Amino acid sequence: AASEVDGWDINKAMARIEGGGSAGQLTTDGIGLLTRAVKQATAECGHDGWVDLGSIKPQLMRFKPDFDVCSYGFQNMRGLVQSEPRHFECKVVPPGNYWIRLVSCSSILDLDPISGATAK
Repeated sequence: AASEVDGWDINKAMARIEGGGSAGQLTTDGIGLLTRAVKQATAECGHDGWVDLGSIKPQLMRFKPDFDVCSYGFQNMRGLVQSEPRHFECKVVPPGNYWIRLVSCSSILDLDPISGATAK
């Protein structure tokens, strides 16, 4: 195939590098990016820290225009968020809306939503 070099599939290799090494695994950078997006969405329209999952992807696209959930090994945003219960809490609000918020103990990734710098 055109994307193969010496038996390596370049597209799969890049997805593994960006996605943390294996399908369905976030790197610290990926968690940081998602944390920034949740913080920004919460600042704009959060309800007690909860935001609708649908408001997260526009924030991600703002921070990383080429963001693609598939490059992290997931088929959808819900799977991506659910993969990190140490950092994100999830709930379903009738009639089936999916909401998330940051887990308070995820302070190791306490990033400023605009600059990405660690807030102290």
